[in-house]
Amino acid sequence: MSYIVYILECADGSFYTNHTDDLEARLNEINEAINTRCYTYKRLPVKLVYKDQFPSKDEAKKSERRIKAWDRDKKQALIDGEWDKITKLARPKNQKLH
Repeated sequence: MSYIVYILECADGSFYTNHTDDLEARLNEINEAINTRCYTYKRLPVKLVYKDQFPSKDEAKKSERRIKAWDRDKKQALIDGEWDKITKLARPKNQKLH
């Protein structure tokens, strides 16, 4: 079984990051607004903007936690596949390149 980390862009422009072992079922659940306590409930519709697959639940959870800690610019760079920008954004603001 594999696990997927995904990012949704909500109608209000915010990002929602999570993981699942069944992306299609999870997206259906979100779009049907089944869970009224879910972050996305009042932010529908949502759009899948990123996904990545992992061989284990632990690896997916680690990736999800790491991405959730990122600021919006870094998440957008991940969504856009801008790896150089992700690296640049990961550096402390006061660190200079040599």
